[in-house]
Amino acid sequence: MDITTQRRAMNAVAIGLIVAAVGVAYWSMSELGESLASNDRREITTPLTNADAELVLITKDPISMRTLRGPLYDAPEPPQPVVSPPPSKPVVPKQPVVSQLDLKLVGTIIDDQQSVAIVTDASGSFDVKSSGETLELIPPGVTIQSIEAEQITLNYQGRESTIQLDRSGSAVPASMPTRPNARGRNR
Repeated sequence: MDITTQRRAMNAVAIGLIVAAVGVAYWSMSELGESLASNDRREITTPLTNADAELVLITKDPISMRTLRGPLYDAPEPPQPVVSPPPSKPVVPKQPVVSQLDLKLVGTIIDDQQSVAIVTDASGSFDVKSSGETLELIPPGVTIQSIEAEQITLNYQGRESTIQLDRSGSAVPASMPTRPNARGRNR
């Protein structure tokens, strides 16, 4: 075989391979189109999962129509609305009953270990007691429950009452002498 014949044979084989490749490509594309057309015609009897639905959408879109510059990740889900519990009824503190006792709070001494209250009755008698102690005044049986800077809470015959600090100065009995001033006269 001479060189010219060899060239012609090689060109014929190359042309044959190119024709075969084009035929295979056409055949593979026509099979895909026919299978998509047959899939469109059949009814889906089983429910699709999310992955199946995405697969159906992907196969229906031609590859040439897809965008390559899309995001590489899924879009974030919108935040779920925060559901707060319904507002509860406001807690109204129990107001202690104002004292009907004829007692006055003259003063308090507030200390970390033990606070005391200075209380006077209608006769002018004083008593100094701490929380939990019973006053030795009239009426008998009055117990101090708690002592705060401006008020005390008392328990008398099972009922709670509160006495505010008396700032009027009327709790001082008339028999107590006042302090003389610098000239020797009473104020």
